[in-house]
Amino acid sequence: MHRVFFTTFFGALLAAYFLVQPPNVNGEQLQKLLDSAQVELAASGNGNSSGMAVLGFLKNNTQDEILIDIFLEGGMYLQNSGNGQNMAALQIFHSGGSYYSDGSRYFLVLPSRENIPVVFIAFCADFDRDNPSQTQSFRPISMPQGLRDIVSRLARYSQETFDSDSDYTTAIQLALWRFQGNTKAKISEKFGFDDEDWDIATGIIGF
Repeated sequence: MHRVFFTTFFGALLAAYFLVQPPNVNGEQLQKLLDSAQVELAASGNGNSSGMAVLGFLKNNTQDEILIDIFLEGGMYLQNSGNGQNMAALQIFHSGGSYYSDGSRYFLVLPSRENIPVVFIAFCADFDRDNPSQTQSFRPISMPQGLRDIVSRLARYSQETFDSDSDYTTAIQLALWRFQGNTKAKISEKFGFDDEDWDIATGIIGF
């Protein structure tokens, strides 16, 4: 078996680049690695509200190569250091959207003692705030109780549709804001979407 390096834009597979031998371990959850201090995260916004909206660096503090699952189980809540939106992250990739796969697993490779650039697939969790800027940093904290159910649903949905050729970024953001009680009219004042996006969001949240 091999592991293959891919580039993706939130579910749209673009290219495979090279093959290397895989270790016999599964990708680990980023939150577990952060909690154990095996990995450190530095992250900030980039002005976007959804999709590849949080940029960062992961530092491996160990002497071993670490594989990190690209799917963030239950999602990850990223608290903004400023007045901009807090973010709900669902996936993580190497910078530019690349990742590795052995055909059944999808993961990042974090070499020993290295610091690598990454990008999160993340969504704004505070409708009335501005998009997070480059000057605003993030730190992961416990998911707020009121978001746990919807973000878990969105994380599962993003994983289930990962190999789809369709882009569900807009629908997922709609689902999050709708779950928080924002109306169609209110959302349309600041966020562009079409009827298909609205219908997909309805299917995700069930109303």
